[in-house]
Amino acid sequence: MSIQTPLKAEQNDAGVAAEWIDPDQINSAERNAIQDGSNSPPKMQQQLSWEFVHQVSTDYLPSKEAIVLLLNSVEQLLSAGHFAIAVRLIHQFDNVALNVSQLSLLRLLEAKAFYMNGKSQQSLKSLNKIDESTLSGRHKLIAAWLRTANLISLGRVVSALQESKVTTVNSDNVLSRKTAKLIFNDLLSRSAQEIEEYMDATTDPYSIAWFTLALALEQATARNSLQELKTWMQQNSSHGAYNYVSEHIVATQRLHEGIAQQIALLMPISSDLQDAAIAIMDGFSLASSQGMGVNMPKFRIYDYGNQTELIEAYYEAALRDGADFVIGPLGKSAVESLARREKFPVPTLVLGHLESVNDQNDNIFQFSLSPEDDAEAVADRAYSDGARHAVALYPDTKQGHRIFSAWSAQWKILGGRVTQSYAYDIAVSDHSQSIKALFNIDLSSTRLNELRDALPNTPSVKFSARRRQDIDVVFLLGNTQQTRLIKPQIEFHHAHDLPVYSLKSNYIGIPDLVADLDLEGVIFGDIPWILNHGLVSQSLRKQVPKKKSRYGTVLDRFYALGMDSYGLTQNIHLMQRNNNLAYKGTTGTLRLEANGRIRRQLEWFQISKAQAVHLRLATSPEPPQLELSDKDQ
Repeated sequence: MSIQTPLKAEQNDAGVAAEWIDPDQINSAERNAIQDGSNSPPKMQQQLSWEFVHQVSTDYLPSKEAIVLLLNSVEQLLSAGHFAIAVRLIHQFDNVALNVSQLSLLRLLEAKAFYMNGKSQQSLKSLNKIDESTLSGRHKLIAAWLRTANLISLGRVVSALQESKVTTVNSDNVLSRKTAKLIFNDLLSRSAQEIEEYMDATTDPYSIAWFTLALALEQATARNSLQELKTWMQQNSSHGAYNYVSEHIVATQRLHEGIAQQIALLMPISSDLQDAAIAIMDGFSLASSQGMGVNMPKFRIYDYGNQTELIEAYYEAALRDGADFVIGPLGKSAVESLARREKFPVPTLVLGHLESVNDQNDNIFQFSLSPEDDAEAVADRAYSDGARHAVALYPDTKQGHRIFSAWSAQWKILGGRVTQSYAYDIAVSDHSQSIKALFNIDLSSTRLNELRDALPNTPSVKFSARRRQDIDVVFLLGNTQQTRLIKPQIEFHHAHDLPVYSLKSNYIGIPDLVADLDLEGVIFGDIPWILNHGLVSQSLRKQVPKKKSRYGTVLDRFYALGMDSYGLTQNIHLMQRNNNLAYKGTTGTLRLEANGRIRRQLEWFQISKAQAVHLRLATSPEPPQLELSDKDQ
């Protein structure tokens, strides 16, 4: 879901932006103006508040302007990620006399709110209450989109494809593309076995065409060819996904206009980073061999070993040898040394993170698997899930403090509040006292002692400790072993009902059916390659030679980094021209930021019965926006 903060509505015709103010007092004169309809919508928008909502809800026949304003407010709250407040505002309509059209729009917004909050069953129930004859053509399509998305999130894929016909075969190209993308991404995230099982469960030609498309894309990836997709198009020219597939093929073919012909890899092979460097090169080699039928670019390796002070000389040598794209170096000191150059004549993808970059250099790009990036992603995810008030636990180490700083900075930028934090000693296994203090359990015990002192003659006092109630999320930063140790202690101290978000930076993708029971309920983001998630990762995994495989080791992440490094050499020139373009890689969905940093969008999972279960809603497209006006009333 997209995240917008601070909350602000689009400007109205008068150029006045609607802002949610909670609370805001409205005086009696203004209240009367609203009541008799003499107050204009722009004026009312400036005074939107819970008191105004209460006033409207006590009117037997509120004005159309007031209803439109409140419905638009629900929409803006949803867009900003304020799901709980949006639902609260919807409930304010319980005592409002609405006509059939207004009620249908309210139910549509309610369905959208439930969907965005991960409650697909409730969203479908709200959709079933709508009298669609009262909806505009666009709002009917949005209702169909929401049904499709909810059915997909519930795993009812065949039913979802049936519902999708409404939106994929219509004149609204934006909604048609949005629906196609929703289905396309979901099918790509499933295994070939799942797709084949779905095909066996239906005789509907439209649905079968979708499933054959997903399998065709897997074959296209494995066989280095677009022919399978072109054949699918010839056989399904009237299908709702036809235009989407056509654009995919054109975009793939355009990748080969102006791509690198000679790539230099600056790698510290004869150094302490040897294993990581070789894993990156092996991943790069595999990806380059999957070149969709085009001539594979030449590549040359430059081993700078431990001579990081000579990295610029190696870079110059690569340029003299004709390199038109450079990947590397790897390692903090080497990356910082090369970044001090004033000019980069060819695109250069450094495998690390730079604190600052010369704005004049548009040819240097940063790509890494840093836990700081993942910590920021954890903050984004929790905020989009509706959390706002957090406590955080993180290792009391240099890296732990860096990760916490990255997470807390992003959390505050989004608008979240860090209620309290605790840096734990990684050498200690029992954190009970610190966790009790973090959740104010010790204050609860203190109150009991004070009560006993005040009532000395009372034979016994029944007591149940309570945690603080001003938090709605826990961030547990650390590696897998640390998380396994601390998560049960959090539950023991009365925080079992709080969602826990964590990092899995050293997870190797192989579940431990005993030890991982201690991670029950933990939500985490990871790269698709490690979890073998999606058709693209699964098809590429099959191509890895056994002798080259790092599966089940920490080096597997570097293998994925190498694959995506090659993918970026083929895509980054287009990503520079259009910042809306993304590359769907094995380390996540990659986007290019203005500062040259490659941002990874992770896939999200939750531990359930020691297994990592994919949270499909986390990577689903945001629902279409409703367009509300007096005409809809």
